This record gives sequence, structure tokens and C-alpha cells, in this order.
Amino acid sequence: GFRPGVRTVQHVLCALVRQRHGRNALRFLKVVEGTGLQLNAYNYTTVMRACCMAESLDFIMALYRRMTDTDGIEPDIRIYDTMLRSCRHHHDWRTALRIFDEMQQRGTVPDALAWTKLL
Repeated sequence: GFRPGVRTVQHVLCALVRQRHGRNALRFLKVVEGTGLQLNAYNYTTVMRACCMAESLDFIMALYRRMTDTDGIEPDIRIYDTMLRSCRHHHDWRTALRIFDEMQQRGTVPDALAWTKLL
């Protein structure tokens, strides 16, 4: 049968998120997981950026946990910046501070953009 590539999966996820179908996007990720296809940090960043304003912060946190816990991908500054941007959009400063702390604990050095998200 048809076996999607990483870019196809990324585009489908972005389309689902833009249409505010976050739960379907997570279900789709589970289906993709069954194919053995693995997303990388860039793919996750793209999907998170697409859902930064469209979806709830819970959805972004679920993607983050999936990326780190299930796929074993180490987040980079772009991932953290996107998450902090979403926290700012959703006015959730407590979560932003937790993310910022976790970023530093994982050894990621905050850049100027990350700091400005906390102001």
C-alpha cells in the first residue's frame, strides 16, 4: 500500500492543525508510528508553528511530550521558542516558566527570542 514520507506526514499534520483538528492530528501521528516512519525535530517544529495560534496549548504540550518521550528527540531552541510563543498567545505564563526551566535543565541556552517571550 501507500507509505507516506516525512514531508507528506508533515503537510497532513499542518493541514489538520490549521483546520483545528488537533485530536485527529494526534491520532494520525499514532497511525504514522505504526508505519515505522519517524519525524525529526524540524518536522515537529513545523507542526508546532502551524498550531501555535490555532490549537490549544495542551495540544502543543502533547506534541512536545510525544517528541521527547516517544520519539526520543532532543528539543532545540526552535522548539522551545515555538512553545514559548504559544504560551504567550494563550496567556499561560506559568507554563512558559516551566518550559523555560526545562529548557535550561536540558542544557539548551536561551537566545534573545526566548528571553523576550517571557517579558
